[in-house]
Amino acid sequence: MRKTPQHSSSDGSSNPHHHETQMRWCCPSRLAAAASCLRNRDGSRLREYFSQTVKARTNALKWFEGAVSNVF
Repeated sequence: MRKTPQHSSSDGSSNPHHHETQMRWCCPSRLAAAASCLRNRDGSRLREYFSQTVKARTNALKWFEGAVSNVF
């Protein structure tokens, strides 16, 4: 009859790798690497989105200025 170990890995807190993974993800360099990866992958898409947002904002501002100048 085999003896079962005292600590079971089914429980997250007693899992020796659980805390290690959390620490790894909390590491700033890891986050920076993930951010740069995202930036490289979706950078053009983000830039496109931001330019569209800025365009929409400037158009709204132009419309607002036009409306104000019409009123006054």
